[in-house]
Amino acid sequence: LADKPDEYFYEKGSNEYIIDKKDKEKKDEPKVESVVLTLYPENQPTKDLIAERAQIRFKYSDESLDSSTLLYGIKMHRLFELIKTKQDINSALAILLDEGYIVDSEKYQLGKTISEIFDIPEVEQMFDSRWRVLNETEIFDVENDELCRPDRIMIDDDSKQAIVLDYKFGFIEQNKYKTQVESYVKLLTQMGYATQGYILYAKKGKLVKV
Repeated sequence: LADKPDEYFYEKGSNEYIIDKKDKEKKDEPKVESVVLTLYPENQPTKDLIAERAQIRFKYSDESLDSSTLLYGIKMHRLFELIKTKQDINSALAILLDEGYIVDSEKYQLGKTISEIFDIPEVEQMFDSRWRVLNETEIFDVENDELCRPDRIMIDDDSKQAIVLDYKFGFIEQNKYKTQVESYVKLLTQMGYATQGYILYAKKGKLVKV
């Protein structure tokens, strides 16, 4: 008879599996070797990750935003960062799940939300394959001696046209958002591109030209 496979036991109320390997040759004095495998929760955003993304993404935002809005914005920013065309939605969601930004139960709703955003004709055109896309690309502003980081830049190299798109995930429209995008437009214009700027208020499904 073939050796009986190793047996796996889970101790109720703990987070450990124990593998028992019994010495088959010494049946009268079975020897037990125990190996402990610690289980860790998967696909849960860590506090450090959330804090880091919040500092980067929301330094221009209203400080009164609550934590749930901030977390939603972090997830959506990362999702948009991974998308160049509409066809990238499913793969981007899979990456978010793998990176721990979302859990499996969130995939459907986020996918539905972003698909509805792409139903806006002007937005859909911005995610067309004709563009050379620069997501989260830093640009140095010589005049103000600082690095700028537009959410999305789309460039048509043949026509020397460019579009700057910034995402907002709250409901309040603020002038400082417009000022921020105007500074991006100015930088791209100085580089020789005929540039337009837009703000996408994702929760409202609203695209605003600057």
